[in-house]
Amino acid sequence: MNRNDSLNTINISDSTKTLKTEKNSVVSGGVDLKSKIDSVVFVQNVIKYKDSIDKRLNTFVKTEFESLGGSAEGGEILTYHNKNDTLKIKAVFYGETGQNQFDFYLKNKKIIAVNETIKGYKSSIGSENVEIVIDKIKSRLYILNGNTILMADRKDRKTDFNFEQKTIDIIDVYKQILLDIRK
Repeated sequence: MNRNDSLNTINISDSTKTLKTEKNSVVSGGVDLKSKIDSVVFVQNVIKYKDSIDKRLNTFVKTEFESLGGSAEGGEILTYHNKNDTLKIKAVFYGETGQNQFDFYLKNKKIIAVNETIKGYKSSIGSENVEIVIDKIKSRLYILNGNTILMADRKDRKTDFNFEQKTIDIIDVYKQILLDIRK
């Protein structure tokens, strides 16, 4: 490698992959700080975009769909779109012990954020005329860049959170929603 090459690309190995950084990046402790800063800015921009969509929901065209594939008890899907694109998809899947809600935020037809809300019922609805009372609510926001979760707002701060598996789960739910919408 000549001197110019070493200035343009620095290879840093960690246990899983090799990161390549531009010559203007600052590298500290095996972490590319420029990438980290870019990721923070990306996450902040996605959150601003998500919030702006939620503030303007009533200005978009809303379409309703029924979901039969997400759970045995069914569900509902709402899409919010403007002339050019779908900006948000809200899906609620009902179950005997609670419900799962996924709010997908889209930009240029790609998922950039997902808010997952799990609501647990105080009593199972499988028994006779039970009034549905929400007992627990757990909500988590995921920021995606392509098919990779960059950040998960983990209020419960579990250390065993599996980003790879959660990405697969989110994409699977999204694919099921698209199937329901296309029916």
